[in-house]
Amino acid sequence: MILLIDFSNLVWASFFGSLKYTKYEPETCPLDYTGHVDFFHQKLVKILQDVSCSQYLFVLDHKPHQKYTIFPDYKKSRKKLQFDPKPAVIRLLEVWQAQVVHSEGCEADDVIASYVADNLDTPITVATTDKDLWQLLENDKTKIYNFIKNSFVTKRELDEVYGVDSFAKIKLHKTLWGDSGDNVPNLIPRMQKPLIPCVIQSDGTLDHFWKVVTARWDTLSERCQNLLTDNKESLKINYQLVRLNFDCAYKIEIANAKLFEKKKKVIAESDTDAFMKEMENIF
Repeated sequence: MILLIDFSNLVWASFFGSLKYTKYEPETCPLDYTGHVDFFHQKLVKILQDVSCSQYLFVLDHKPHQKYTIFPDYKKSRKKLQFDPKPAVIRLLEVWQAQVVHSEGCEADDVIASYVADNLDTPITVATTDKDLWQLLENDKTKIYNFIKNSFVTKRELDEVYGVDSFAKIKLHKTLWGDSGDNVPNLIPRMQKPLIPCVIQSDGTLDHFWKVVTARWDTLSERCQNLLTDNKESLKINYQLVRLNFDCAYKIEIANAKLFEKKKKVIAESDTDAFMKEMENIF
C-alpha cells in the first residue's frame, strides 16, 4: 500500500485545528507561531496508525497556470493571511528527508490523480479532506482517508454530498453547481431536482450530459432551459476547472528548501471558512 499525503491540505488543517486551543484568530496569528507543527505531527502519526502502508509520500502544490489562464478568478474567493504555516513544517520534512511528489504548474490534486493513473493496479490511499479527489474512487484499488474525521470515504457520503450514484459524476455536479472553495461559479442555481436525473443517467462527461439533456429537453422548465443555453460556454470552462488532470509530468524527490522557495514570496492563501466549518466540534 502506498500512501499519498496532500501536504498543503494537512498543513492548513493542522493550523486551523491548533488555533482552537489558543487565543488567536487566523488573521491575528503572530508570525512566529509554531503551535500547528505539533498538530501536524500528531495528525501524521494518526494517519500512519490508521493506514498501513509500505511507503508514504507528501504531494506538493504549485500554482496551476493553465486554470488561471482559462479562468483568472480561480480560487480568488480564498482569504489571504499574512501568516504562512508551511515553512515550519517544511523544515520537518527536510529533517525527515521525506519523499515528496510535485509537478511545476500543477495542483496537488492533479499530481495525485496522475500518480494514481500511473499505478492503477497498486493499492493507494490518499490522505486528504479535499472532495475533488473523491473522483479517484472509481478505481477500486484507491481509497480516500479523511484525516479530520479519521475515516475512509464511502459511497454513502457520495450520496449525501452530491446525490449521484458514481464518483465519476462528481466533476459534472461541480460543473453545473460550482465549487465555492475554488471560486468555481454556480451556473445553474436551484436546478438540482430536474437535472440530477440527467447527471445520473450520463456517464459523467459534459458531452454525454448534453446528449441526455437534449433527449429530455421538453421536460425541463423554461428557466432551466435558458440557464443551460446561456451558460453553455461557461460550463465548458467549469468542466476544465473541476475535472482532474491525469497527465501531469511529476517528480519524486527528497524534500529540500529549494522546492518551496517560490512559495515564501507569496502571501499565504487558504479557504478559511471552509476549513473552520469542516473542523468545527472535531478538534
